[in-house]
Amino acid sequence: MTTHFIEMGQGVIAHSTDAVGEEAPAVCTSPLHSCTFISGYNKDTGKYGAYHYPANCLLKGESHDQAVENEIKEWKEDLKPTSINLVFAKHIENQENKERDYPTLINNLFSNISQDPARYDEKTVEGLFNVIDGQKFMSTSMQDAYAVWKMMKEEKIPIEIKLEANAAMVIKNGALHTGNPVALNVDTNSAIDLKHQPAGVHGVNQTLTIIGKNRDSLSQQQPSQSAKQVRKVLSH
Repeated sequence: MTTHFIEMGQGVIAHSTDAVGEEAPAVCTSPLHSCTFISGYNKDTGKYGAYHYPANCLLKGESHDQAVENEIKEWKEDLKPTSINLVFAKHIENQENKERDYPTLINNLFSNISQDPARYDEKTVEGLFNVIDGQKFMSTSMQDAYAVWKMMKEEKIPIEIKLEANAAMVIKNGALHTGNPVALNVDTNSAIDLKHQPAGVHGVNQTLTIIGKNRDSLSQQQPSQSAKQVRKVLSH
């Protein structure tokens, strides 16, 4: 199994010619405190990938980060996913309601909002979520989670939602699976660490694309070219 590790603010796209059985490729990342792990797979091309979305970057106002929005758009444009999974940060386990299917409830809530957005202001969304849960177990705000979901929904394909403190994706038997790395049998210790790699196209056959940059620590942030810029340079 080839596993790549990405840090917050990074995305990766790779091509799998070997997505069956024990050699299934995977992507893992650092713990989700308030972020979202976006993963996708194109069953027609064999491309797969993930993006570790930094919290609040899609919200309107001072926290909005146009670079992050552009990176997600670039990730989607390159991958052209036929399936998308989202893992939102799980903050607190609701011990009293372990049997409730929170991902489905949240997905249904977001679907209702998208169909009639004028009815759902910020307070209404938070209120509906609190009714669903009874306590806030997700550190990501509902507005932020909805912003990510809405951007992914533009692809007009089904979205699977999960809630985890640690996340990974794996392509196995021609399908995308996401969730806790342990449950997916993803060995994070042997992952190829991409957090210090610049954005661009990598690999002997140029089959690995890194998008964005490590935003885990301000001291680690370095200017980086987008994958498109690098492709343009390579083509000349």
